[in-house]
Amino acid sequence: MHREYIEGETENGMKTPRNEIVWTRYHDADGNERFIVTSKPSRDIYYLYETVGDAYVRVGKGMTSPIDLENKHGVADRIGIGK
Repeated sequence: MHREYIEGETENGMKTPRNEIVWTRYHDADGNERFIVTSKPSRDIYYLYETVGDAYVRVGKGMTSPIDLENKHGVADRIGIGK
């Protein structure tokens, strides 16, 4: 699994949460980044951020499983791959 330690900006030039690791990026059918899942290095709590303009906005936190966090906030439906 790819880990990206966050210190500053990602490849798209957006500022990312300080001292968090990006675990997953979600893109819509057009290839636009819509969400990221991060955690602190301890991986005990995960955070969900939505891409809004040129920033990440936290929309969920506190889940101990990134899959539960994705399901709680309907990520698949929101990026157009839900059933």
